[in-house]
Amino acid sequence: MDQTGDRLPIIFQQKKKDIWIVMAIGAAMLVVGTAMALDSAVLVSVFGLFRAPRSTIGWIVALAGVVIALAALDSIIRGLPRLELREEGIVLKKRFGGVTRIQWREVERVDVQRKFVPKTRGLGTEVFENVVITTTRGGKVAISEMAPAAEMRETIMRVRGIER
Repeated sequence: MDQTGDRLPIIFQQKKKDIWIVMAIGAAMLVVGTAMALDSAVLVSVFGLFRAPRSTIGWIVALAGVVIALAALDSIIRGLPRLELREEGIVLKKRFGGVTRIQWREVERVDVQRKFVPKTRGLGTEVFENVVITTTRGGKVAISEMAPAAEMRETIMRVRGIER
């Protein structure tokens, strides 16, 4: 245990509820796609660009659903993505792309980055936040999806201050 009462490692993970929602969307796409594939209906116009048999579109939707559902299942089983604050430094385990390790002495700055994106419905913008760690070598590592960005930044800074 360190001076602030935090027990290391401190672990941030994506909420399981969010992953289950993604898995449900993938399963729904699989069901709808299969139903379309087994339907012998007429050709479907795809955005007016070309016409394809409904079964072809159905198999494509079903395949996309399988990929999404399997990625969500893999995320649940392996517990990824995952951010670990350890005594020796930061360990970021990603769904794809392996593991990123940063020692505390390599952490130069920790910032919250905000992106403003137009809303899909209605007027205005949505704000997406993530934590960006800048290393002493000038590299940047962006961390998102696991917890509110301000909370992750505050925890990283608190542990970093103790470990330095």
